[in-house]
Amino acid sequence: YGVIDQNLILEAVLDNLDALSVGDIYTDEVVTLHEDDGVGKAINRLREHSISRLPVLDDDDYLSGMVTVHDIADIVVRDMNKPTRGERSGDVDRILDIPVADIMSSPVETTTAGESVRHAVERMLHEDFAGLVVTPDDDDGVVAGVLTKTDVLRALTYTEQDHMDVQITNISL
Repeated sequence: YGVIDQNLILEAVLDNLDALSVGDIYTDEVVTLHEDDGVGKAINRLREHSISRLPVLDDDDYLSGMVTVHDIADIVVRDMNKPTRGERSGDVDRILDIPVADIMSSPVETTTAGESVRHAVERMLHEDFAGLVVTPDDDDGVVAGVLTKTDVLRALTYTEQDHMDVQITNISL
């Protein structure tokens, strides 16, 4: 019949998201990288923490970019599609050593804890971002947390149980 994705769900509940502020639901335990860290380190952090994006900090620990699973896949696919002569041995090692500064997105869209979740989600949907970096009101270079679409969906389905069963009915609707 069709597919329901997170964007469709968020669009359907957008009018009800004014009741929450970003500060109510964002993830404040942020895993980060520094600009000179390699792609290999980024891959390990993404896997270890089961996340899909990492804020990148400069030498002064200020936000300078964002690296995502998509950024890494893009560089790997682009490099693997290069015409070569002979074997590709050593290519993987070179890819893993590329500094994340070379593949990260910059500048980074940010939000603050006081912004409404509705406004933050509207920006994510409009710009096709899966997340925003949360910064203090007075300093958009300091990383206080990350707000993702998953954080919003988790807040909408909050339960004190370890899991929640979902049953879908009325397929004809």
